[in-house]
Amino acid sequence: MSAGPRLDPCLDDAPSSGTACGTIDMSVVICTAGRPAALARMLASLATADAPRCSWEVLVVDNLPAHGQVDAVVAAHGRRLPLRVAAEPRAGLARARNRAIGEARGRYIVFADDDVTVDAGWLRAYEAAFEASPDVSVFGGPIVPVFERASPRWVEAVRRHAPSSYAWLEADASVVLSPLGEGGIQPFGANFALRFDALSRAPFDVAWGRQPNRPRLLGYEEVLLVDALLRDGARGRWLPEARVLHHMPRSRCTRRYLDDYWYAVGWAEGVLTARGRAVGAPAEADLLRRSQRRRRRRWRKVRWWAGPEKWVPALRDAARARGRCDGFAEAEAGTA
Repeated sequence: MSAGPRLDPCLDDAPSSGTACGTIDMSVVICTAGRPAALARMLASLATADAPRCSWEVLVVDNLPAHGQVDAVVAAHGRRLPLRVAAEPRAGLARARNRAIGEARGRYIVFADDDVTVDAGWLRAYEAAFEASPDVSVFGGPIVPVFERASPRWVEAVRRHAPSSYAWLEADASVVLSPLGEGGIQPFGANFALRFDALSRAPFDVAWGRQPNRPRLLGYEEVLLVDALLRDGARGRWLPEARVLHHMPRSRCTRRYLDDYWYAVGWAEGVLTARGRAVGAPAEADLLRRSQRRRRRRWRKVRWWAGPEKWVPALRDAARARGRCDGFAEAEAGTA
């Protein structure tokens, strides 16, 4: 891969330490915070994957550096991978990802979560796409959940009606990456890539993303960034060969988890709607309340007697509507 033109990033939130962006072809970024076992599993999968032929690096961003857990994990894999570590002491996934942008040397940045493992062809799939599509700025690949214990008997209903509960994303090569609400799909943060020069226009919004002191925030920083890029005219490409497995702990195999997840999705949508960044929710408080009451009634009707094909979408809609109401109200009151 030949070096191409780039734009210097404007990232006041995460200043570069002086590394030269664009001096290599690909940076694989893994942000982690207090999960050394998951990080070790992820790095082991990278070490056994087919290595790309291009110049590349693995950049681990430690978002909990005071605990000192990352160095030992990285040292154990340092001989098998081109590893570097960067520290971001300020808590929050968006801040960690912005730190990665400031530190990465690749012309393309591939983001993967620390709780995934990659297929053998994952690196080569991204490398081939970067070479074949130099005009594309956004790439994404499939995510398939793997459960720590036997998967819940209702997991197939979740796959059909609420797949994002587990960041479950599968599609064939014909799918189109498009802005929210325009009929295509968007990649999830556990498995996506961006061309570096596109990031200079829109880094991750640090008001969003997972943060330890704000449990309602389950993400959205990558959703907003990718949506902004695609709306600005950036091209996207789906890579069905670039698959990762997303490891699910027991705590996510409950109805409570589904309720909490969809409440958080709705809360984010309510906040964005109140701030004029609508993502499909009704834009008036009374409409939101009516929607919530209607969905709550349906959930109460089916929660105890219906099978998963009915209660999963009913739970999803009720929790999401409740979250939208709360998020909208809190944003209007200035407390979100």
